[in-house]
Amino acid sequence: MRNQGRQSGSVTLEAAIILPIFCALFMALNGMFFIFSAQNQITHALVQSANSMGMDAYANEAIESFFDEGGHFWGSLTDLFMDLGRRAMTNGYYTSPDDWYEDGSGSNVAKRRFVAYLTGTDGSSGEGDAQEKLKRLGVENGLSGMDFSVVKEDKDFKITVKYKLSFWFDPFNTAKIPMEQTVKARLWGVKK
Repeated sequence: MRNQGRQSGSVTLEAAIILPIFCALFMALNGMFFIFSAQNQITHALVQSANSMGMDAYANEAIESFFDEGGHFWGSLTDLFMDLGRRAMTNGYYTSPDDWYEDGSGSNVAKRRFVAYLTGTDGSSGEGDAQEKLKRLGVENGLSGMDFSVVKEDKDFKITVKYKLSFWFDPFNTAKIPMEQTVKARLWGVKK
């Protein structure tokens, strides 16, 4: 009878040791999945943004415009309608008639495209939605905590985004993981 009491106590002791270790490992694994999911969503929006920005160059180079530098008249009636339609209907979230790849404003364009593809919206509500979504994903300071840069390399360009990602379970608010993601895409239609 006395031996049975010792066994019962040892089972309780083993459970008291193993259960917190198991819970900690489970929470760490869950946190890693959370980080993987956040990176996956950000990467997807970044890739879509890069593909979209690469097509801007094609449209800007293929369509002769009166509004471009040098002020050439439209090459054809098709160019006239395509150029006026693009300029009238664009809001900068999915397309841009500007040569951002030449004038150095690529980081602003990349940020707007990222917002559009991350949230599926455009206009002023898109940035608010992106801010909320990024905070839910654990990005420190949401959209304002992301630093976009665009570098042109001959007929290609790279979009790099830097941010800090919070760990899912961080009771002391100390675990900020620095992240950097880069996407490379082709500038279609660029002749130089």
